[in-house]
Amino acid sequence: MAKTARKAVGKAVDPKAPKPAARPRRVAKPSAPATSVAARRRTTPSKKIARPVAPGSLEPTHDEIAVRAYFIAQRRHGQPGNPDRDWLQAIDELRAERN
Repeated sequence: MAKTARKAVGKAVDPKAPKPAARPRRVAKPSAPATSVAARRRTTPSKKIARPVAPGSLEPTHDEIAVRAYFIAQRRHGQPGNPDRDWLQAIDELRAERN
């Protein structure tokens, strides 16, 4: 099968006419001195600092409660429930385990 040239529909195209100039590329201007991502991470303090739990402490941490409440909700197998009640149940369970 031979290749056929397609003609432009509507406007006549002059093959000798100059092509429109290409648009100049935008180059980002550096606004601050370039630093590596690793260097920024080392100097930036972490926002969440884990607090050590005192041995013999009866109060569970926020993270422990959140994980336990999540698993309490999962035990319902998608049945509707109350997240506040799950949270309080998680606190009660964790306190009972520590006594």
